[in-house]
Amino acid sequence: MKDTDLTNMHSLDKWFTETASKMKEKTPRRRIAQDPRIKELIGRRIAMPRSRDGRARKELTLEIRKIIRTDTRNKKRKPSKKRSPDTPTGQRRPMNYG
Repeated sequence: MKDTDLTNMHSLDKWFTETASKMKEKTPRRRIAQDPRIKELIGRRIAMPRSRDGRARKELTLEIRKIIRTDTRNKKRKPSKKRSPDTPTGQRRPMNYG
């Protein structure tokens, strides 16, 4: 049988291996650091027992949401340091926050 024949499993596996080795690996996205208080509050909320009156859990949840909201707002307001040669010095390119 020919090497390019993809009828048996061995040649198919070999073909996939060759193809995968030629593919370029995707670089991992840079993780954006969160406020350390968020992780601590989430841990406290998880450890808190459920009750009929869930006010304490709800207060923690609202506090977590508030911190995340302010953290996100501050990151969006931070000016981008990216410049290209054709933009004037006072203007900056918008940064992609996706």
